[in-house]
Amino acid sequence: MFDLATRAASRGMTEAHWTFVVDGLIAHARRQCPKNVTLPDFVARGLDFATRWSSVKAAAQRSDA
Repeated sequence: MFDLATRAASRGMTEAHWTFVVDGLIAHARRQCPKNVTLPDFVARGLDFATRWSSVKAAAQRSDA
């Protein structure tokens, strides 16, 4: 998830956009895999990156350099 977050940040995505994307992924995981209770929780960890978006953006800039 961190790699996906850094790629999103390097392409100009904001923390609001990232939160929207992760929320959609959680909903998709619940619909497509209703018996897999751990998958939405795993995807929800991506929401933590929204609270640390400045460090995600910094990591993206380092990887682009």
